[in-house]
Order: sequence, then C-alpha cells, then structure tokens
Amino acid sequence: MIKIVHFNFNNKYNLNIGDQAHVYAIQETLSDLSDEPIEFKTKSIKLLGRQVIPNLLRYPAARHYPTFIQNIYRILIGESYNKLVRECNEADLVLIGGGGFFMSNLFPLNNKLINQFSVPIVLFGVGYNQNLGSPDFTEQQNESVKVLADKASLIAVRDARSVNFLKKLGIKSKLMCDPAIFLRETSFNAIPKDSHLKIGINLARHEWNMQAQLTDTLVDSYSQLIKDARLVKDVRLYYFVHQPTEELYIELFKQKGVLFDYIVKTDDSRELKAAYGEMDLTVSMMLHSTILAFGAGTPSISIGYDKKNAAFMKLTDQYDRYMSIDNLSNDALKQIFYKTINDIDAAKKSVLITKQLLRPLYIELAKDVIKIAKNSKL
Repeated sequence: MIKIVHFNFNNKYNLNIGDQAHVYAIQETLSDLSDEPIEFKTKSIKLLGRQVIPNLLRYPAARHYPTFIQNIYRILIGESYNKLVRECNEADLVLIGGGGFFMSNLFPLNNKLINQFSVPIVLFGVGYNQNLGSPDFTEQQNESVKVLADKASLIAVRDARSVNFLKKLGIKSKLMCDPAIFLRETSFNAIPKDSHLKIGINLARHEWNMQAQLTDTLVDSYSQLIKDARLVKDVRLYYFVHQPTEELYIELFKQKGVLFDYIVKTDDSRELKAAYGEMDLTVSMMLHSTILAFGAGTPSISIGYDKKNAAFMKLTDQYDRYMSIDNLSNDALKQIFYKTINDIDAAKKSVLITKQLLRPLYIELAKDVIKIAKNSKL
C-alpha cells in the first residue's frame, strides 16, 4: 500500500467545481498506473500556508492574524501543526496539486512547516497565477518558493509560463499539462443530441482583479455576441456554472434579453466534463471551463482575466482564439467566433490531435510520481 498525503484546493470552503476536477484526475491516474493500491489522505492546500483562517465576512483581515492565532485555529479544526507534520511524515509522499498553486494569496508558505517534512514532496500539474494588472511575487514570496523547491523531488507544471517563472528563480521544473484534461467522464444526459449548434458560455466570478469594474462590459459583450449569432445560426445556448456566484451573471443576461436553453449545474466535475463534450464551442473565462472543454474535445474561445489563460491556450494550440479582457472588443470577439464556427470540424480535430500529443508526457510524469513514492518506502 502506497500512502500519499494530497494537498489541493478542493475543500469545504471552496465551491469552485474545477478544483474538484484536478483532484479526481490526479488520484484516478495514479491509481490506474500503480501496481499496488494507493491510499490518499486529502488535505486543504491552505494548511501549507501561514494563513489558515478563511477570509469570511466576520474575519475579513484573517491574513493579518499572527502565527500563534493561526495555529490555534489549526487545533480547533483538527489539523494541528504537529498532527499535520506527523501524518505527512508517516506517508510515503506529499503531493501538491494541481491548479494554480503559485499565487499571491497563498504565498509565502509556512516555511518552517515545509522544512519539517522528511518524506519526498512532489508538485504535480501546478501553475503560476497572475491576474492581469497584478504585481509580480515579492522577494519574500519568491524565497518561499525556493524553500519548497529545495525540498521537492519533482516539480511538474501545467504550462510554459510556469516553467519560466520558476526558471527565473533558478528552479528546474518539467512541463506537463493540466491533469483535469484527462479526467474520466460520466454521462450527462440533460443535453439533447440534435443538429443545433451548441455553444457553452462561462464567465468567471471569483474575485479576480477588476471584476467589479468589468462586469457590465463582459455581460454586454457576451450578450451582443449571442444576439448576433442567433441572427445567422440556429444556436442553442448553455451556461456552465462553475461556482454559485456566477448565477448573478445569468440574471444580468436575462435583463439584457438573453435566455439560456439550459443551465448546466452539477456537483460532479466528471458530469460537467461530459456536458462540455456535447458542445460545439465554448466562450469561456474560467480556466477550468476551457480545460474541461478541451479535455472533452471541444474548442474554446478564451476571454483571459489572468495570464494563465493565455498560457493554456498557447499550450493547446488555441491561441488564435484567445482575447485578453483588457483588449475585449465586440467586433474582434465576433470575428473570432465566426471564423471558428465556419470551420468548426477543423477546430475540433485540432483539439483532439493536441490532446493526444499531450497525453504521453502526462502519463510519463505520473509514473515518475509513483516511482518516487515507492522508493520512499524502501
């Protein structure tokens, strides 16, 4: 039996279903490839940070609470500092990932905690997040990245931009892709199989930089695109909900006279991915939306609010369908949309080919993770 402590973003405070997809994909892949059973102990990635108290309405300044207060909270939730160190060191491997791990609201980590781990650490399928207009990491955050990297046996990141971010810090990493691309799917039967052009819609609403200022602009641009498309195509529209806060957008669209044929909402990321597979095209903001669509064989137009969106579109050979939110233009968006749907079969074929090209490297690195864990047992 291989024992892995898996730190990730899929916890009770996080209602973003895309983070569930990373966890399921990684754990099922490792289990499939291993010649012996794997026992996963799942932990919130926040426990690696210096701030563990969530930023809720009652505690808006939780990140400023001193370490001893944070450690008291660890005890109250049953994840004391000493218990966490013991559980990790009793395992064969500490696994961190996937998702946007290198981001300013998590770093610097609790460096003392990281240095207490005596078993191998692997970062798998992680990336560097940076909202457009946000500053680079501080010197203190960069030093924390280096502390973790010094302890890591393997760092496998999801895009070339993350490779370059680490390279500038003198850290070597291996390029893979996002694990959720290869998430196993389950059936989702709510979407009719007919000849209509099916378009998936998603807007991000998880407190990204300039979200409040740009909400109206986004809804206006999407609404205009949808109205134009319906004038010339027999289109069916599906809104894909990745977290509950996005339901505000659905109401704003309704006020603009835009109604969706179906609201795709599920608590199972495997079902969500299957639903994406029923689409012909998505116009997405959440990176998870674009990832799951790509994994299901569906091309996307990506409206980027974070530099990670551009990095993913480059990796998957879809960069000609990327538009940064600070360059959002109704005419440019419309042009990309019609260019894509006028040759939709070629776009779908390209997605499938690129996905197949990415798979061998993903599997190779997953096998490396298993080898590190098994060697730790010796």
